[in-house]
Amino acid sequence: MQHTREIKLALCAIAAAIAAGSSSPAPEPFTWPAKIEPGLSSGFCDFRDGRFHAGVDVRTYGREGIPCVAVADGWVSRVRAGSRGYGKAIHLTLDSGVQVLYAHLAEFSPALEETLAAAQAAVGKYTVDLALPKERFRVHRGDVIAYSGSTGATAPHLHFEVRTLEDQPLNPLKNGLLLPDDDRPSFPRLAFVPLSSEAVIEGGCYPLELEPRRVAAGRYQIDDTLRFAGNVGLAATVFDRVDGHSGRLTPYELQVWSDGTQLTRAVFDRFRFDEVRHVDYALEIGSMRARGTELFCLYQRPGDTRERVEFLRGGRVSPAPSTRLVHHGRLVAVDASGNRSEVAFIYTDSLPEAPRMSRRPLAQERWRQSHVAVDLGGAFFLGDFAVVPVERPRHRLTERRDVDEHEEFADTVYMHAKELVGNRRVFSEAHPSFSPNDDDVSLAFTAIAAADSGTVPVTSGVELDYAVGSVFADQVVFAAVVGEADAGRQRRLVPRSQAIELGPAGWVFKKSAVLRFAVAGVEPRDGVYRAGRNGGPWSYLSTTADSSGVRASVDRPGVYAVLRDDAAPWLGKPEAVQTVSYATGSEYSEIRIPVDDEGSGFDEARTQVFVGGKQQIWRWDFVAKKIVVALRDASIIGAQPVRVVAFDRIGNSSSVDATVSIASR
Repeated sequence: MQHTREIKLALCAIAAAIAAGSSSPAPEPFTWPAKIEPGLSSGFCDFRDGRFHAGVDVRTYGREGIPCVAVADGWVSRVRAGSRGYGKAIHLTLDSGVQVLYAHLAEFSPALEETLAAAQAAVGKYTVDLALPKERFRVHRGDVIAYSGSTGATAPHLHFEVRTLEDQPLNPLKNGLLLPDDDRPSFPRLAFVPLSSEAVIEGGCYPLELEPRRVAAGRYQIDDTLRFAGNVGLAATVFDRVDGHSGRLTPYELQVWSDGTQLTRAVFDRFRFDEVRHVDYALEIGSMRARGTELFCLYQRPGDTRERVEFLRGGRVSPAPSTRLVHHGRLVAVDASGNRSEVAFIYTDSLPEAPRMSRRPLAQERWRQSHVAVDLGGAFFLGDFAVVPVERPRHRLTERRDVDEHEEFADTVYMHAKELVGNRRVFSEAHPSFSPNDDDVSLAFTAIAAADSGTVPVTSGVELDYAVGSVFADQVVFAAVVGEADAGRQRRLVPRSQAIELGPAGWVFKKSAVLRFAVAGVEPRDGVYRAGRNGGPWSYLSTTADSSGVRASVDRPGVYAVLRDDAAPWLGKPEAVQTVSYATGSEYSEIRIPVDDEGSGFDEARTQVFVGGKQQIWRWDFVAKKIVVALRDASIIGAQPVRVVAFDRIGNSSSVDATVSIASR
């Protein structure tokens, strides 16, 4: 199997050289960065919460200690270590003029490991980031430089990046890392999205989601002729694989065409670290946050400044500037190896009509369960307008548009930020925000302007302050009281306020805003927390408290509450274990101390560990929830006193004293 893969990789290299042409020979392809059967689990520009994935994840098939090798000639320019993020990582500067990075490593080669240990000893902590002099650690193609692990990660794998010398990430699969790939991209889902309040799709005001039918290899189609009126854009779920064992990868290129004209071209070949938040523009971020569904956004939204995306007419498939009655659209996906797939659809530009909710209960329920309409039981928000079904008596609404006179169905309210920001009103001259019921303060809507600052009134005693430039573009937002804060499995947290949902789920912050809770009897252990997605644990936010209440910076929508954490971290009994170096095969001792905190979270920065009365450098294994102290000093043997003083993020502390027996080596 390994021999077959090597032959395929060689053929890929030959094909790449031929494609490059004879006038300027292509750089020699990289050696595979790990001594294991080539395979990928994640790709370049895959979604990560708040950022793009800056490289590819090389499979190590659940194993640690796989030798990692230099992919080409160069020198080690940087080493770093941390408990989160990249974990232990190495940067190589290659003679070809690019950098490569290896992350989540268990161990470096011996000389690099000694250099790292000296840097850690100098600062007295595990976390370091060390630039190295040019040519001090020269490497050649195939040299073993490290061993794979899971530091900073939840599972063993090798994270591999290619960057320019200016630290701009490049797609490794287009820049030296070759892998046989005969698989075409696939299209599980298309979503046609109204881009204005006047847009109508199949007579409705909501996104329409369809599953394309596969008609041949790389060819899909939507069978029905679609009816659009007004501005309509396209979003799509697109999956790519390099083989049957790979994860679902982001395709290299996406294109939208209408009547032979290219409307959108998005290329995932590079990005800048200062635009990582634009991952929220690459995807329909509301569907990603609320339901974990990846829908690539293929129309232009205000504030999207990505360099590698081109739009004509804002990427809108409708209306088409043509006298044709029927239009032919295509969505094309191309992977890094050139494999191509496309889905065809036909649509007509209908005459404008009043948007309406369908009278068919099943259709309405489908809209409410849409992957795009994810807020408030089926509300659809898109920047400066929103479509919200409001189940309230009609006479309590003012300045509305009734879209369905059938009394069995709720009204749908249309909100426009650009219309609202100027006079600070939503549907009512008398109030700065709109509530479906004048007596109901548990749900309110307002508008944030990119060029404005102000306060979003959430409910009595809760406000969101935002500064100029907090959002990329005008945005309709909502705030809802969702009940008493439920600490869930974090039983040590005590609710101190109601839980507040800030939305929509697709709200993209450019700058952090400040969420303020008026809480009586504030104590030092009171803090602002954000609820985890899908019932996940609460996360503590750095909180400022005074006599009037508490406040914290927020940079994304979600459910927030004030909780009190009076419980100190839990510490288990320290134990000594013998482990073996992957690089040298020699044994050394580790002391491992179980630690957990179900409240504000374990504070790595303030926690201290002493062995034999001497403070130690240690790392935090956040997956196993253990403090790990590697005892490289061979003189520390026999019965040794161990003392641990652990802190949580709110300031609670606990300690443990024990004696452990360290074996001689």
